[in-house]
Amino acid sequence: YVKNGYYNENLSFSGKKLFLYSIHDNPEDVIILGDGSGPVISIAEGEDDIEISGLTIKWGDAEFGGGISVINASPTLNNLIIKDNYADYGGGIFLEGFNGILENVVIDSNVAEQNGAGIYVLNSSPKLNMLQVLNNREKAWTYALTGGGICLENSTPQSFNEIIFHNNQASLNGGGLSLIGNSYV
Repeated sequence: YVKNGYYNENLSFSGKKLFLYSIHDNPEDVIILGDGSGPVISIAEGEDDIEISGLTIKWGDAEFGGGISVINASPTLNNLIIKDNYADYGGGIFLEGFNGILENVVIDSNVAEQNGAGIYVLNSSPKLNMLQVLNNREKAWTYALTGGGICLENSTPQSFNEIIFHNNQASLNGGGLSLIGNSYV
């Protein structure tokens, strides 16, 4: 369990099984601030036995997934606030080869240059439930963003329930939701 407070760090798990929860399960009480040199949280191939809940994740800056980057792993991400992050792809969250759970998450005010300012899902089949996707947008003057809120590319969610989209912007396609390639909801 993580005590209430602000933590300045970027996290990776090095293949460990880990359950990372805030002590009171209130994401506003535990804030992880990235240092602007990559994703705030990186989850690598095979790290399926990870659960993260009750945190706010801010200030990431990366090529893929400013707030959270998951590549070829299927963790459980629950009860989170992903806010004020930047990436070329997936400003808030980047999910590739992800068949895990993303549930009860607020994705707010993230920025991307290309696909998915809020969330970019690539070659995945996730469970996406109870998401608030708000105020996500593209980097100024890029004119290349597809999927201001969520971009699904060659991805079909196992579930896609209770998703709220509000005030997301994209210059190309899908201010709220964009489906590219073999994607269905």
